[in-house]
Amino acid sequence: MATRNNETEFVQVGWWVPGSLKPGWNARFQANFNDMSMKFNQLDVKALVSGGGHNGGLGFYFSMAEFDFIQLLTFGQLDNESAVNDSYKMVTYAVWMAAQGWAHFSPIPISRYKGIEDDKLEPLTFDPQKSDVSPLGWYFTGSFSEKWNNDIQGNYEKALAKRSELGIRNLSPLYFCQSTLYGCVQMVQSDNPSAVESYASWFSKEGFGSLRPIPFMDISMLKNAIAISHKTP
Repeated sequence: MATRNNETEFVQVGWWVPGSLKPGWNARFQANFNDMSMKFNQLDVKALVSGGGHNGGLGFYFSMAEFDFIQLLTFGQLDNESAVNDSYKMVTYAVWMAAQGWAHFSPIPISRYKGIEDDKLEPLTFDPQKSDVSPLGWYFTGSFSEKWNNDIQGNYEKALAKRSELGIRNLSPLYFCQSTLYGCVQMVQSDNPSAVESYASWFSKEGFGSLRPIPFMDISMLKNAIAISHKTP
């Protein structure tokens, strides 16, 4: 459990997995998902955000910038007694993925603000008949300013209200990252891509910090995008 400037407490709830894929992944990616599912069961790994196509239960989504894929994972609500054991499981998962020749990543612990009302979370929606190449959703990464840290609860509620005003659906809460590179991560959906950009701009103008919205896709959408790109004009 950690504290920030205004004594707001944080409770670790899981890990953000931003990773890069290795050549071995492309050889048999559908079978890889089946093997990953068995590994999840063995280690009791759960996706904090799931849904989509064939890999929905694994919460495995292809990032369209910065990383090859992302996951938000947990082993259940963490406490001081289970944190060490669950960290070991997370490292085991990372080592296993690397040993298969599939992916490389360093899991980043993520925490929730304790005592702040949960976001109104909504399930990820997915239309398998969708024929365009628009994203399935976006994830925000970024950093917080001193202004944000001086009133975390009040600013958190303002940000939640702004996302609601813009029609942005919260797939996950806004998680605090225990990382020197990333201050936060959150997964969202919106029918209006410009609303996501508007929210990131608003966040910056309010002096809360900086957010970068990065689109993500499900495997079936990625296949469709590749097929479209290969068509002869």
